[in-house]
Amino acid sequence: MRKRVLNSRSGEAVDVDADLLVDPDAEVVLPKDDVHRLREEIDIVLVILVGGFLGTLCRYELSVHWSQSSTAFPLTTFTINVTGSLLIGIILTTIMEKMRPTRYLRPLTCVGFLGGWTTMSTFAVESDHLISSNHLGIAMAYIFATMFVTPTAAALGISLAHLLPGMQKEVVKALEQ
Repeated sequence: MRKRVLNSRSGEAVDVDADLLVDPDAEVVLPKDDVHRLREEIDIVLVILVGGFLGTLCRYELSVHWSQSSTAFPLTTFTINVTGSLLIGIILTTIMEKMRPTRYLRPLTCVGFLGGWTTMSTFAVESDHLISSNHLGIAMAYIFATMFVTPTAAALGISLAHLLPGMQKEVVKALEQ
């Protein structure tokens, strides 16, 4: 499917392949220099900042209240990443398939909050620590479990979003108000 968009440099309308767009409900503008683009999208940046702050704060609070030995299976980070994957499957599917286009909901929830909630960097540091402290069995279990369970959780979230249309209608109605 083709979509007509404005070329931000020349001001001319051009056709682009809409299937290649990352965010099909967002206004599509071909790249400008970064300063102009940031000025036009500062509201989106701020929404992502707020969501990221809240997601990171929640992750921090959970890790403080659910601390564990540095040589044990990192269950806190594993749980955070699995729940984040499950939620992104549910939320993104609901937003993309069941809601009217909105400018802020996806950046706030998926990029911001869940981006701050989940943590690949902590996963990498914990894996490295387990390996360097000769806990190879735990490290390999953690790495393989994370690499298998997180995409499985996202797929489960997508399936749940499709299986629960009645619940989705109520959630969508509440989010659109």
